[in-house]
Amino acid sequence: MNTTRLDSRKPDPRGPFCNIPGYRATLQTKVRDDIQKLHNMIGQNCTAPAGPSGCARVAYTNGGAVWMCNDNTTPSEAPCSLLGDYAQVIVDSCSTKDGANHYVVQGQLFDVGTGPGGSGGWGNVVVGLDTSG
Repeated sequence: MNTTRLDSRKPDPRGPFCNIPGYRATLQTKVRDDIQKLHNMIGQNCTAPAGPSGCARVAYTNGGAVWMCNDNTTPSEAPCSLLGDYAQVIVDSCSTKDGANHYVVQGQLFDVGTGPGGSGGWGNVVVGLDTSG
């Protein structure tokens, strides 16, 4: 299978985008559990299907989820622990308090590293609520 691989860690210098359309916020504590799961996957790659908008849920904790998404025309992969790092940036930048005074988070961070042949990065990470179980 031909995949776009991560050549370097290069998050989008504009930072994460918070409150993206199509996703709902989830409790920050659930995402922190997802980040820990991804960080514990040392040496493992996560993959996303070919895009545009090819997404795969890579971590899930009782409603909180982290997705790896891919806009490349071939499948993409990146170290799972790196996805945890990107999700942490989203938590640090996009967390807010809801009406019940709980910290919630939702956002997206793109990788803009250089891939094979000068292509863009491996994709992006999305954090938010997933009710599909």
